[in-house]
Amino acid sequence: MNWYDGAKVDMMRGWRWRRPSRSHDLTVLCRESALKLEEELLEVISELTPYYSVARYPNAGLERPWENISKETAERLLKGAQRAVEAIGKAAGLESNG
Repeated sequence: MNWYDGAKVDMMRGWRWRRPSRSHDLTVLCRESALKLEEELLEVISELTPYYSVARYPNAGLERPWENISKETAERLLKGAQRAVEAIGKAAGLESNG
């Protein structure tokens, strides 16, 4: 099995035996998954969603996000994203190498 097929298998383990919604809303995707996440973490993920959309689709929002996002906001969101990745990985049973 190649890495892509392995990743699909790992991802599907976290879903309630159905295909996830076609959404870019990270909160919706987390709530639909079978992963048990703390409400506080879901709030952090909810705050990340609009920035994820801008990163994924540069024409979706701010023309120059690096000019409109303060350093403090960027650092807070980065820490939140790191917490989210670690918590989701742990909840999904994946080990972190770092």
